[in-house]
Amino acid sequence: MFSTFIQGFFLSAAMILPLGPQNVFVMQQGSRKQFHLMSATLCSTSDSLLIIAGIFGGSALLGQLSAELRPWFTTGAVMASISWFFALSFLSAWFAPVLNRPRAQRIINIFVGCVMWYIAWNLIQQGYRFFINYNISP
Repeated sequence: MFSTFIQGFFLSAAMILPLGPQNVFVMQQGSRKQFHLMSATLCSTSDSLLIIAGIFGGSALLGQLSAELRPWFTTGAVMASISWFFALSFLSAWFAPVLNRPRAQRIINIFVGCVMWYIAWNLIQQGYRFFINYNISP
């Protein structure tokens, strides 16, 4: 059961950690020290609801995870979300003097933009390969 918890934690962390708009929002709120804990709560709550819906909805339909292990996997995934958003909020508030500099903001925005373009490019390639393979197969 503990291994299922760890799997849920790390799988969720792998999906949350790539910097995207939600993470940047929490980081900006933290660096401004404006409602950063409320932002972290809102983001982790919305993530938790989506995780629960996915695991008890999609996993139940696909039968990928036994009913007795789903709560452990869900708890691990939700804990990763809560840990990440609150850590991001507290650390960005702590590093606010550095993060509020215009150059730091520019670097963060460029990095996030590059990550998002990389993800978009990979999705385009994957969709193209699927389309080509789907049209070629008899």
